[in-house]
Amino acid sequence: MLKTSMAVGLRDLHVRYRDYASENLPLLHPRDQVVAPDYPSYAKFVQLS
Repeated sequence: MLKTSMAVGLRDLHVRYRDYASENLPLLHPRDQVVAPDYPSYAKFVQLS
C-alpha cells in the first residue's frame, strides 16, 4: 500500500508531496494485472482488485 508519494518536475525541479489517508490507501498495482492467469493466487488477486 502506498502511504506517501513524491513527484519531482524535471523542468523546474518543483517537488510535490502527497500523504494518503490511512483508511483509504491506494494499491500500487492491481495484482491480477501483473501476474499470469495461471499463477496459483490469481483468483484471490482478482477478488482483491
